[in-house]
Amino acid sequence: MGGRRWENRLTPAPDNPQWLPGPARPTEAFAGVDVWRVAGPVPRDAAGGMRGHAAAALREILRRYLPADVDDIEIQRQPGGKPRLRRPAAAGIEFNLSHCADLALVAVGHGDAVGVDVERQRRIDDPLRLARRVFPADQLARLADTADSRRAALFLELWTRLEARQKTAGRGIFAPPVDAAALACVSFRPTPAHIACVCRHGDGKALAVRFYDFDPQAS
Repeated sequence: MGGRRWENRLTPAPDNPQWLPGPARPTEAFAGVDVWRVAGPVPRDAAGGMRGHAAAALREILRRYLPADVDDIEIQRQPGGKPRLRRPAAAGIEFNLSHCADLALVAVGHGDAVGVDVERQRRIDDPLRLARRVFPADQLARLADTADSRRAALFLELWTRLEARQKTAGRGIFAPPVDAAALACVSFRPTPAHIACVCRHGDGKALAVRFYDFDPQAS
C-alpha cells in the first residue's frame, strides 16, 4: 500500500491491505519495506512442501531486486538463523521470510534490517502459559484482561510482533528482547485467516509498506 503509513504502536491489524500484482522490477527508490504474499496450495512439483515452495519463491523475488545480468544468488544463514544474501555480496538488500502451513511472506528492504512473521488464526488452549515466558508484564496483563473468545487472536497479534522484532535482529524468540523503540513495525492481516507483522530497524518512526502478490509468471 504505497504511501499509506501506520504508527508504530500496537493497534488492531489492518484487515484489508491493498495487495498489488508483484512487479518484475520493483522500484529501488522506495524507502519502506515490500511485503510479498506467497499463497498456497503448494504446487505438486514443489519440493519440501510449503517450506520448499516459500524458499523457491524467495529466490525468485530477490532476483527481481538485483541487476538483470545476475543469474546466480547464494543465501546463507547467520548465527541465530537470519538469512542474508552472500552473493552478490554488495547488493545492499535486506530480507526475511516467514511461512505457516498455507501461506508465506517475504519482506524486502534496502539498507536497514527487516523481519516478518505470519501465523494462521487458530485455537490456542492456554495462551497465557506461553505468554508468561516471553511477554512483558503489561502485555501479560492485557492478555489476562481480555475475554476468552478474543484472547487467542490477541496472543497471535502480540506473538507475531515479537517474532518480527526478534527476527529483525537475527535473534530467537527466547533470546534477549530487541529494543522496540529502535524499530518501526506494522501489523496487518494478509488474509482474513492470518495475522502478520513486519518490522524494520531504524528510528522507530512510521513505516511505509507496499504489499505485493507473488506470481512466478510475472518475472
